[in-house]
Amino acid sequence: MTDSEGGMSKVSSYIKTARINKCPLEFAALIDSGSDSVICRNSVAKRLELKIDPASNVMYGFGNIKMCAARALGKAKVDISLDGVKVKGIEMLIVRDDALPHDLLIERSFLDRENKSFARIGNKFYVCYAEDNPFVNMECENNSDVKELKTSSQEILERNSVTLLELRQLWPMMAQ
Repeated sequence: MTDSEGGMSKVSSYIKTARINKCPLEFAALIDSGSDSVICRNSVAKRLELKIDPASNVMYGFGNIKMCAARALGKAKVDISLDGVKVKGIEMLIVRDDALPHDLLIERSFLDRENKSFARIGNKFYVCYAEDNPFVNMECENNSDVKELKTSSQEILERNSVTLLELRQLWPMMAQ
């Protein structure tokens, strides 16, 4: 995948193709579950001819609360689509191009919106509408020899629902 400037993006299951508003252009978007904001490169905002409002948001990187990593140049309200799933009215911060390695950074609350569903299965990241029951009958790519699953707590799962499960292999293996 390439970014909007034609440079190669690092291949990752957390990089998705995004569309903004009704523009046919596609942009490389990094899904960052730890971010508080949707962020966009200034060059992307210019290509989209967005109406940019003033903003003074300051962003900090991991472990550094004394010196800011970037300052917003402005903000814009946009509609963003990932895998054909659209979220309307997103506040997107605009930053210098050199402050962001991809065209866009998508924060976790984008995915946590009502009626949206997402999962990382194997090396693929999926974004879907929840009402489509996207993960029903989906097979995992990893065909390991799982003989038994045990839960650390007891939970009743609702029918026709999606529940986030974390599977961990016990070490040393206790397969016998």
